[in-house]
Amino acid sequence: MQTYYTFNRATRRPTGEIQSLHKPQCASDVPPPDAMEGHYVAYDILGKSWVQIPIPVPTPKSLADLKQDKISEIDRKTESTLDSNGVTVDFDFGSGVETYTFSGSKSAKMNWTLLLNLARDCMDSKVVEADHFPRPVQLFPDESLVQLNTAILAFQFCYTVIGAIEAYRASGAILKSQVAAATTIAELDAIVDNR
Repeated sequence: MQTYYTFNRATRRPTGEIQSLHKPQCASDVPPPDAMEGHYVAYDILGKSWVQIPIPVPTPKSLADLKQDKISEIDRKTESTLDSNGVTVDFDFGSGVETYTFSGSKSAKMNWTLLLNLARDCMDSKVVEADHFPRPVQLFPDESLVQLNTAILAFQFCYTVIGAIEAYRASGAILKSQVAAATTIAELDAIVDNR
C-alpha cells in the first residue's frame, strides 16, 4: 500500500493523504522520490510533479511563556490539592490534640472566614454567650461532624484551619517567586513542585 499526498500549491501545505494500492488518477507515472531530511513528498496536481515540502518546525516558546506556563501549573496544583485533599490540622477540641482534615477549597475558606468573623463578633459583643456556641463543623473527606461549643474554640479552630490553607498557598507563592527569578530554561526546569 502506498501513501500519496495532495497539497495546496498556494500555501504549500498538504490538503489530504490517500492510502491506496492503486495510484490516484492525479498522480504521476513517475514514482515519488525519497523525501529529503526535514521534508515530505507530495504530488503537485497543477504542476503534475512530485515536490519536496518542508515539515513545519514548531516555534520554541520564550522564557516568559515557559514561566507563565509553570506558574499556571503551580496554581492548578495548589487549587486541585486544596479541593481534593483538603488541609490537615492538629487541634484540641477538649479531649486532647488530634489530627483532622478539612476542605481547603476557595468556598470552604470563605465559610471558615465567615465562621471566624461570627465567633469574633460573638466574643466582642456578647450577642451569643461566649461559652455557648453550638456549631457543627463537617470533617473532610469522611463527613463526620465536630461540635464547636464556644465562640473562643470556634475562633481558635477557624484561625488554625485558615492558617493551614494560607500556609499551603504560601508554599505555592514561594515556588512562583523562584519561577519569576529563573533566568534560563535550565533553571526553570530545575524547579519542581513536590508539594
